[in-house]
Amino acid sequence: MGKSARSKSQIKNRNLLRATVFGPHEAERIQRLAEKQKVTTGTTDLFKDMDVEMGSGGTASVSSSNNKKNKSKKRNANSGKRMVVRNKKGRVLSKNSVSWVKQKRFK
Repeated sequence: MGKSARSKSQIKNRNLLRATVFGPHEAERIQRLAEKQKVTTGTTDLFKDMDVEMGSGGTASVSSSNNKKNKSKKRNANSGKRMVVRNKKGRVLSKNSVSWVKQKRFK
C-alpha cells in the first residue's frame, strides 16, 4: 500500500529528500553561478564606480558604507562553514544545512 506517487508517504519522503540531499547541493550551485556571473559581467566593478561618483551626495556615501558592512558580514558567515557529513544514501547529517521550503501541491 502507498506506492502511488500521490500517496502521503511518498510525498513526505520525496520532500525530505529534497530538503536533505538536493537542497544544499542546489544552494551551492546557485552560489557558484552567482559568483561566476559577477566575475564574467564585472558588475561589482560598475557598482563600486557608481558609489565613488555619487559620493558627493550625503545619501550615496551612507549607502556605500552600508554595503561595505554587509559584505564583511557575508565573508564572516562563509569563513565559519562547517564540514557536511553524509550517510550511505547521501543524506546530510549536519544541522547546519540549508532549510528547504515545502512545495505546494494541487488539490
